[in-house]
Amino acid sequence: MSSHPSELLSAFLDGELSAADRAQVQAHVRECAACARELEELAAVDALARELPVAAPPGYFEELPRRVRARVRRPARVPRLAVWAAAAAAAVMAVVVTPIMRQRERAVVAPSAPAMPTVPAPAAPPSTVPPPEAGFADTGAARDRVLPAPPSRREAQGRLLERDRADKPAAAPAPSALPRPAEEALRKMKAEDRMAVGTATPTKTPAETSEVAGAPSAYARAEPTADAQKERAAPPPERKLAAGGGAFAHPDDRALMMDKRYQALLSRSATSAAQARALRDAWDLFAREVPASPRADEARVRAIEVAALAWRLGHDPDDLAAARARAQAYLDAETAPQAARVRALLESLPPGP
Repeated sequence: MSSHPSELLSAFLDGELSAADRAQVQAHVRECAACARELEELAAVDALARELPVAAPPGYFEELPRRVRARVRRPARVPRLAVWAAAAAAAVMAVVVTPIMRQRERAVVAPSAPAMPTVPAPAAPPSTVPPPEAGFADTGAARDRVLPAPPSRREAQGRLLERDRADKPAAAPAPSALPRPAEEALRKMKAEDRMAVGTATPTKTPAETSEVAGAPSAYARAEPTADAQKERAAPPPERKLAAGGGAFAHPDDRALMMDKRYQALLSRSATSAAQARALRDAWDLFAREVPASPRADEARVRAIEVAALAWRLGHDPDDLAAARARAQAYLDAETAPQAARVRALLESLPPGP
């Protein structure tokens, strides 16, 4: 590179050169002391601009090199480097510092919004419910370990803890087993009640006697009330269809599902040949899935009737042939409970080709 690449130094600092141009500039700077000093001054100017304390608008520094180059372009190299550096510094001051200082002046002149008075948030009362296996002392210690409080807060927490301990009633002891005299008295009351109604007290084996003595709570069981007897005598609620009634579903669920399908097929109507064919296939599928059901025969006959309806709606010879074949196959079967109905339908159809 014979001439001094002054116009490429700024782009070199910004990383905007291609790999070939960047390599040429690096090689020239290693050999040319003047260009090396110029590159250092440009780097110092960039560093000075980036270290300004006032934040620049978004994208300001990204566009800075382009604006600097647009203002500092020269037709020829100035012999003295100091003059060029002074011009560059003046351009940086005009481009960078002036807009930022104006923004700072606007920020100082603009009246600031009155600050809202800060009200300290009320301290949350300490929880008085201890964990299942921890006492009040453990609860206070765990709270102190989680967030160390200042001495004044610790004293307040200690006073609250003492107040909680004083207000907390003593835990009631767990009910224990009935004493032996109470068992005997309860047993005598049972025997007297049974004798009063004329029922003989059954003789208990030693094993049963030991079981009764070991479990005194069994005597505390009350006789079934009238409401309980009504609940036992009430019929079970109607079973609802479980989600996804497949082949492995409960038999009651499967029966309910098939009944709903049958009612849905009965309510379907066909106004075109395509709808009639789809309804015919649906009746065939229902008959195949429940071959032993009393509704299977009705499904087969309805499939034949819908096949004839498909021919009447579309006049397709294939539909006519399918309807006649289905009707004849039904009449040829060993069991045809509705043979008269199918025969009348077959006679109403025109003869096949």
